[in-house]
Amino acid sequence: MTDAVDREHMDGRDAQKPWWYFMGGLSILTVVALLALGLFLQYWQNRPINYSMHTALLADELEQVLIDQFVPKTSIRRGAEEHRESGASTAYWSFYRFEVDLPRNLSPDGLKELVRKEMLLRNVTLMDAHEPGAEAAWSLGRGDLEFARVVLNAQPGEARRRDDLRELSISVADAVERALKGAGVPEETLFRSVAKDRKDQDVRWAMTRFAAVLPPGLSPGDLRARMGDSLTFEGVSFATERIGYGTMIAVKYGERRFAEVLCSPAVEMETAAQDRAPEQSLA
Repeated sequence: MTDAVDREHMDGRDAQKPWWYFMGGLSILTVVALLALGLFLQYWQNRPINYSMHTALLADELEQVLIDQFVPKTSIRRGAEEHRESGASTAYWSFYRFEVDLPRNLSPDGLKELVRKEMLLRNVTLMDAHEPGAEAAWSLGRGDLEFARVVLNAQPGEARRRDDLRELSISVADAVERALKGAGVPEETLFRSVAKDRKDQDVRWAMTRFAAVLPPGLSPGDLRARMGDSLTFEGVSFATERIGYGTMIAVKYGERRFAEVLCSPAVEMETAAQDRAPEQSLA
């Protein structure tokens, strides 16, 4: 009797499970794993991105750029870190407010252009902002993330005076004349006007006009390149415009024109003279 019970127990324990039992278990495990993977991928795609460290480094570089442009470090006050988050909560970053006492020898526009160029190298855009009572204000950001606001104030207790850049602008004009002669423009075909004073709300400067007949082989583009190599003034830039028979090269400091060079290639001057010759003979 006992032997019979033991044999039945062993037969039941050793009986094999049906194949669908294992397939069902494997299917359940597969579904659970796929659901877990899907939830992980959804989280990974929609997780908020933390730009706080990156924007803090950009704020550090902005402060150093201001110092490099001769703004005393004691004139720069950096506010406490502010945590910001996008509307859809897909990103968050740090924001800093800079209060800057603008030195009297710097103009807001000139400083803005210098800072804009430096920060553009870091893929940062600079835009004007509105701050009541301030000399000027800028918003700096990368994409839609504004990480800094710079507010420029006049020196406390001092009435702001108009900066005088006439001496600098005359020096730039002198350098333009040297560059023209160094590029091979004959002195007899180079004309320089008397510098005329210009002024706006913040700055006084002088603007000088040149007219030059370019020798064969020297194009306005080549002349502009040579002028760029010769003029080593920080903040000076060039713009080219086509005007009538010639090309105008504007030498700018920020948004202000210190000099204009009207370039007329010799062949075009000869053509213009030939066009006028019949008119003169008829007269």
